[in-house]
Amino acid sequence: MKNNNLVLISTDIEPGGISTMIGIHTAALIKEGYKVTVILHKDSEAINSIESCTRLIINKDKLLSINIYNWLDFILLKFGLCIWIKKILNNADILFVHNAKLIEIIKKNTLKPVFAVNHTAKKSQLKYFKKADRIFSVNNNINNQLLNLGVSKNRCVYCPNVLINIPDFKINNITKKTIVIGALGRMVDKKGFFDFIDALKILKARGINFKAILAGNGELYNNLRNASKDLIELDFPGWVKDKKDFYNNIDIFCQPSHFEPFGLTIIEAMSYAKPVVSTDCDGPSEIIVDKKNGFLVKKKNPQEIADVIIKLINQSETYKNISISARKHIENFYTINSLQKVLKNNISNYSYFEHEK
Repeated sequence: MKNNNLVLISTDIEPGGISTMIGIHTAALIKEGYKVTVILHKDSEAINSIESCTRLIINKDKLLSINIYNWLDFILLKFGLCIWIKKILNNADILFVHNAKLIEIIKKNTLKPVFAVNHTAKKSQLKYFKKADRIFSVNNNINNQLLNLGVSKNRCVYCPNVLINIPDFKINNITKKTIVIGALGRMVDKKGFFDFIDALKILKARGINFKAILAGNGELYNNLRNASKDLIELDFPGWVKDKKDFYNNIDIFCQPSHFEPFGLTIIEAMSYAKPVVSTDCDGPSEIIVDKKNGFLVKKKNPQEIADVIIKLINQSETYKNISISARKHIENFYTINSLQKVLKNNISNYSYFEHEK
């Protein structure tokens, strides 16, 4: 098989969707029979993700190694002096890069083709992605932005995030006395968790019996706790390692983001047949068909979030239908098999376009 030896490299260290997808991409490439070498920072959460994902697949021996670097190594790499990283890169057929600024550094240090995975819609980073030989984008809006910048169509690939396995599920009884509402993610401003808290306050004022879980960690953790000090119904468990328990313990999932290129937690929740109430932004609007397999609401609108939750509580048949449709949607479009096909097609066919710029 041509282009059989692959290297995946990232500077990402934070827990979250990117780290999870690094693990899933690694697993998908191994399942297709490629030999994969990974280079990550020593503090990267993606290390745990790879180890978790590769435990679930056959051909684990195709993961040749996870190589650990520190920031000094990458400073040296920038100036062409980090020999051990350059050696690994030059022995590969194709390099998969999960960080925008890395593309430029690697292009200066090797002639190998660079396949970039674009997890963000930040316009400031698109200039780096233009230099990649293939750009895998998690939503169509990012693809369109790249096309508008003059990147050729055959270099832009729509490649949404997926799940490595689809869990068992059950449809919850929404007519029970107390429902559980969940949200999960990094506690940063763009995730909109203050809107989630305000929506819960509206539910409480309306006399709704509920419990809520806001799982995750980040710079706004203490601020969010302070903002919800009067909400005894809300629990902050921190970052959850076992997402299975989190999703099994909730009835409704909320994604109140102001900015969301994809929304990995959305497809996770839908895979557990949980109705999702999400803000209408790039990634979520491509996953959710409003009022069919979930609900889309305006950004920064706690009242609308609360109204949809109340609707789901009061209309058990709607709750059931949305739950079933959500699960089917994930089974049809967001499994690791679909990712394998996209990656394999582009790796196998790359030679036809390798000199194109």
